[in-house]
Order: sequence, then structure tokens, then C-alpha cells
Amino acid sequence: MNENLQQLALITALLTNWDGILLRMGTLTAADAKRLAALGDALDAVRNEDDLARVIDDLLDFTADTAADAYTRELISRFTLPSAPKVRGIVRGIEPLDLEILDQSELSMRAGQDLGKIIATETDGVLSVPLFFGTNRKPAEGGAGFEGELVNDVSFGLAYVTIPVNKHRHGKIEKPHWWTLYKDSDAEHKFIQLTRVQTFPQSEFSSKLENAVTAAKTPEVLVFLHGFNVTFEEAALRAAQISYDMNFRGVILLFSWPSLGSWRPSASAIFPYTADEARADASGKRLADFLRALEGGPFHRVHLMAHSMGSRVLLSGIADNLHKPGLPLGHVAFVAADIYVASFESNWTKFQSAGAASVTSYASNADHALKFSNWWHVANRVGLISDGVPYVTDGLQTIDASAVSTSLLGHSDFGMKRSLLTDIGLLLDGLSPDGRKLKPVTAEKKSYWKFPA
Repeated sequence: MNENLQQLALITALLTNWDGILLRMGTLTAADAKRLAALGDALDAVRNEDDLARVIDDLLDFTADTAADAYTRELISRFTLPSAPKVRGIVRGIEPLDLEILDQSELSMRAGQDLGKIIATETDGVLSVPLFFGTNRKPAEGGAGFEGELVNDVSFGLAYVTIPVNKHRHGKIEKPHWWTLYKDSDAEHKFIQLTRVQTFPQSEFSSKLENAVTAAKTPEVLVFLHGFNVTFEEAALRAAQISYDMNFRGVILLFSWPSLGSWRPSASAIFPYTADEARADASGKRLADFLRALEGGPFHRVHLMAHSMGSRVLLSGIADNLHKPGLPLGHVAFVAADIYVASFESNWTKFQSAGAASVTSYASNADHALKFSNWWHVANRVGLISDGVPYVTDGLQTIDASAVSTSLLGHSDFGMKRSLLTDIGLLLDGLSPDGRKLKPVTAEKKSYWKFPA
């Protein structure tokens, strides 16, 4: 990759994740806060290689002996590994991380495993992200992806998503305008794309996943469930983007339940919302099957994150099945959960018995999609703050994310808003709401947390 472009990518990566560095620094004195702000300004003003080297040296000195040190070094190594030795050498102290990544490749060759095909690789500024998935969607004709119809078994496979690292902006899924008529010959350098989908028998899927987890920086997986009105392709793009922007160090898995993904009037689907509801309600057992297929893997923790209507699949997949998956469950995040409060409460005790490290609900008063759902069902939703105070119950960490809900619908902010992605990433790292610098609130005898305005 061109050295100037690589340095720009490194600067962008650090500035984009500045909130993550700040949060990991812990409580700062006024002088230290001023110094960190000055470092950010200096990084933004870098104009040549020598300036970049000096700023990064100062940043590494400043973050040394704090929780931000490893995080900062990992960001640096991520964008300096493919470069020439001259560029890699301008940053002091990153060689151990570089060698760790290179050793993984060496280890794979010694073990005779074809890990190169299941580890993210970057060529000419395009990162290829292998995304493990399970789905109860009907396979498309010719095997090219999956449709919105439901089947009674689970397909296992790998979807390859490419991310143009020099064009990508945090929280965005770069794609052609809807009116584009002709294929762009340079699309891979401009847009996030799903390039290939492979399916495997469950045994082969498990073997490949175990290899990938063994090679990952952290032996953890994150299972992501998308929401309403999402195609398989859209779900794959969003999962890859979230994993990349959160800098998740484990392996992300997608469970794609059969949302129609578009409006298709027919005798059985007059309105896509109700059609998706039926499919979500029927998908809990298949999610449980998918999670059971992970049993026995080399995972220290299995995190779960569900958005919108996907929260119903997650809730029923864990609570409504007698044979719960025997997995070391980590942190669970319900984001803008489109679940009737009464349904959540009736399943909450059974869900808790699965033994997750923590369960968090992100709610907002600016979510127009959930406002529609609330009106449509005449029933309060877990992810909607409709009376000034979010839904709260014992054992659930509720977070008011209204202050960072700024998109048109306020419903996809979890993948689009840096503050939310940063907080979810810190949650998966095991930081408490207090450690993530959220504000504690007590109102109407309910205690919860909120993003500062």
C-alpha cells in the first residue's frame, strides 16, 4: 500500500478511535486531559512522516502503564503491519505486535492449516473480512446467497466482505447510489461489498471456526443478530462493518434469520413488518441449534448482540429452549429491542438462567421505528423510552442512548454512531458502565445509565 495512504489511514484510525483511547485512560487530571487533547490536535495537524513519528511516540509515552496502552498499540499495528520496514520503524515499540500477527501465519503453516483463507487479509488498501454465519434462510437459486423465506434447518458457512480501508468512514457502509446503472470498475476501492458466500457441512464449519479463533488475538466470538427489513447481504455488510469499527479482537459470527428485506405484497405478506415478525418468532429454535453447534469450541467467551426485531430471536432462542447451549456466555447486548415489555418480563428469569456475564439494553426516546411498533401493537417496547424513563428490571443494565440517537429514524445508530460502537466495544471488554464514563441516573425509583448530553 502506498506509504502516504497508509499514514493517512493510521491517522484516521487513531482519531476515529480517540474516544476509545480516552475512555481507557481512566480518570484524568485537568493537566493530563489538556495534554491528551493537544496530542489529538497535533495528530490532526500532521503533515509529514517525521511529525507522525513524534506524535505517536508522545502518545505511546502518555498511554504507557494504562489500559489504553495495548489498545493504542493494536490500532497502530493494525495499520502498519503491511508497510515497508522504514514506515513500520518510525513507531517505537510496535514490533512485538507485528511479530505476533506474523507468528500466527507461521504457526498456521507449521500446523498445516489453511488459515490464510479464514483470516482477514489486506491487499492494496482493500481488507477482506471472512464472516462466519449461520442462517435459517432458504438458499437462493444457484447457491448465490440466501432469500427471505424460512426453512427448518440451519445452513453454515463463510461470507467474504471487502472494506476499502482508505475510503471507509466509521459507522458507514459505503455503497453505490441507488440510481447507479453501471458497475464501477473500481468498486472494491470505494464500497463495502459482499464478494463471496460459501456453505459447509457443520463439521467443516466448526473446524474452520476453531482455527480462526485459535489464530485470533482474543479467543472470543461475537454472535450478531440483525433487525427488521434486512437482506442476507445487508446483514453481512453490517456485521463486518461493526466488527471492523469496534476493532473486535475475536471472531464475529452472523446469525441471519429470514427477514424479507424489502416490501413484497402478496397473499401472505401484505405488510413487511408483520411478515418479518412471523419469521422472527419462528427462528428462536434455529438460533438455539446454531449456538449448540458452537459447543466445545475453544472460546473463552461467547458474546451476543441483537438489534431491533432480532432481539426477539435472541430472547426466545435462549429462554424458550429446554436444552440451552452449553457455552461460556459473555456479555449480551439488546440494542433498540423491539420486544413487548410483558413478553420480555415473562422470559427474563429463564433467560438469566443461561448464565451470561452481563445483559445490557440500549434504549432511546428518538427511535421512530420503535415508536411505530409501539403504536402498531399498542404495547410498550423494551428499547423505546416513551414516558421519560427507560424500561428497568433487576439484573439488566439499562442505558439511555437518546443523547447519541441522531439518525433519521434513530434506529440504526448502534452501527452508525461512534459513541455507541465505542461503548459496546468497551462493554465486550468487560468495562462497567461507570468505567465507560456513563452517567448514573435514578428517576421514579428506577436506576439506569445514560450517555452524557
